[in-house]
Amino acid sequence: MQKGMMDIVKWVIGFGLASIGGIFAVSRMTEKPPSQANLQPPPIIITVPQAAAPPAAPAK
Repeated sequence: MQKGMMDIVKWVIGFGLASIGGIFAVSRMTEKPPSQANLQPPPIIITVPQAAAPPAAPAK
């Protein structure tokens, strides 16, 4: 009877640990939505400033 009780305790503890591990794994997989996992960063756009216009000649 003692051996049977110890076997049951081992199974309950093992099942509890496996359940906690499964819940943890599923929660880690569902943290990011799939749409965000495939997004690429925006392209880098380099803008070159235009040269300043020469000063206008004074009106006569």
